[in-house]
Amino acid sequence: MRAAGILVVQVSDCSCAVGSLSDAGSPFGSRNLALLELLGDSVLSRMISRLHCYGIQPVTVVSNSDLAHASQFVWDAASADLKYSSGDPWPSIEHLLFEYAKQGVKALVLIQLGAYAEVDYSDVLRFHRANGKLVTSVGDAEGALQITVLDLTQPAECLELLCNSWSGSFWNRNRPSVGRYMFEGYVNRLDNYYDLRRLVQDALGRHCELRPVGREVTPGVWFGPGARVDSRARVFAPAYIGEHSKIRAAAQVTHASSVEHHCEVDCGTVIDDANVLPFSYLGPGLKVAHALVDGSRLLHLAHNMESQIRDHRFLDRLRSPNPMQRLKDRVVARVARMFEPSEKSSAQLHDLAGVISKF
Repeated sequence: MRAAGILVVQVSDCSCAVGSLSDAGSPFGSRNLALLELLGDSVLSRMISRLHCYGIQPVTVVSNSDLAHASQFVWDAASADLKYSSGDPWPSIEHLLFEYAKQGVKALVLIQLGAYAEVDYSDVLRFHRANGKLVTSVGDAEGALQITVLDLTQPAECLELLCNSWSGSFWNRNRPSVGRYMFEGYVNRLDNYYDLRRLVQDALGRHCELRPVGREVTPGVWFGPGARVDSRARVFAPAYIGEHSKIRAAAQVTHASSVEHHCEVDCGTVIDDANVLPFSYLGPGLKVAHALVDGSRLLHLAHNMESQIRDHRFLDRLRSPNPMQRLKDRVVARVARMFEPSEKSSAQLHDLAGVISKF
């Protein structure tokens, strides 16, 4: 059965989408956590890849934020189409629903993105087909997961049902045309930053399928492409150092901490049980524990307290690379994953980087 997917991504404040905050920007709580960098990639990108793995293509992302041009977020146009809707997403969903039906797609997986759920979509589609219902809603013991499968052989009936009743899921509605699929696997609803921190811990502890982007240099320690750690620094497993991030002399990263891409941890600073979001600078001699850092902002999870540090010597936001540099980094990183580590592949990669740098 041919299936397509739609991911609906709602951002409460488009001005602060996907971490495009200035130092005077909006607080942590105003962002969609599924768009934030998490061990080298966002939940949005991982969900698109998961749908592809189960043969669900094409995939379209419908969002009220223009993700293709969002600061500090690299949109991969090859993985999914993007429909930017500044207001109500329903016109875009309605258009796509009938367009997919015309293309011969039999089932549509509609996801209102928020939670990270390791759903076996082949089993969901099998259940949907065997159950013979117009709609199948997916949930777990805690309730709805905002994942719905629609029978596109009857697009008009599906659209009418969606317009009248849908608010992310039909899980709590008793309708004869709706089936329920009970999911019993790993779910993190990403309702808050505690959930985001727990997802990093679960991934680094191998309690879920999510894996860091990069290579495992020693058991439990992952480096993204171009990550640099001073020989006098210490990274204790499990931990993650993202793409092109720098860990200076005598710094320490420990207790399932993650330092995302293009960050700098200066000399002697300790990162303990913390997430450092992309393009963050942490000055020398600090101890950051049980927290999230985003530029000059710090959210202390144990005390549920958010602070903004005005002194750029302690916390700051680094400038993002220009678009050509970001493109170069992505191309080199992708080619690097195609080769097994060897002297020959390293030389080939070095030559490729030299060619790209000439443009």
